[in-house]
Amino acid sequence: MSSFDAGQNLGEIKMNKTIWALAFVVLCSGMAFAIGNASVTENTQSGWSDVTGAGSIITEGGNVSNVTLDVNTSTEKWAGAYGEVDGNLVLAENLGTANFMYTWVYDEASGGTVCVSTNNNPTWASVVGGVAATAIDTAWSFTGSDADSAANTVTTTASVTLNGASVTGNATSDTASWETVIVGGLGGGGKADYGFCVAIDSTGSNYVGNAVDYELMMPTNAAASTTETYYFYAELI
Repeated sequence: MSSFDAGQNLGEIKMNKTIWALAFVVLCSGMAFAIGNASVTENTQSGWSDVTGAGSIITEGGNVSNVTLDVNTSTEKWAGAYGEVDGNLVLAENLGTANFMYTWVYDEASGGTVCVSTNNNPTWASVVGGVAATAIDTAWSFTGSDADSAANTVTTTASVTLNGASVTGNATSDTASWETVIVGGLGGGGKADYGFCVAIDSTGSNYVGNAVDYELMMPTNAAASTTETYYFYAELI
């Protein structure tokens, strides 16, 4: 091999390494987890109340009545949310929502996931499934034997897509057959470590039969008139 050929090959080798290094930088800079913050427009919020009048009997002294009561009492341990999912898939730098190199219109039929968490800065990279219902009872100070405890509410399993991968966890089935999957590993400790996620379904209906893209449940502070702040996240496919 001539000195010219050797030098030429060495140059090619150096160039190939340079190209590979550049390619590696491009790949690394493009590695971003798919689930992200979601803006929220709250259209309505209301709680259940018994709007019918109290039942009554007519009695007099000396009578003893056998009275069967039929009553519903609103839970203080759980809240719910449902609604539509709008958005796009985009190609862009982190320069704001108005600066996109390319935009693909998102179709809800493609699926995706909606999550809520008390954590406003979750570490989705470490998300895990398999969270026990008892962990939720502990974090929210629920009594496990209560009818509406997590132990008596989280009774099935389901899967959702997070960061492009399937995550299976313990779940609660809503009355409209939506399955809210509990995930953990979000960081922060206590309540902040958990997320409550549901798969997007463009053909879904909520518990009263209205068309929605998602419906989920989340635990709340059981003390009366005490609020809980939840942050919304979504992953579009």
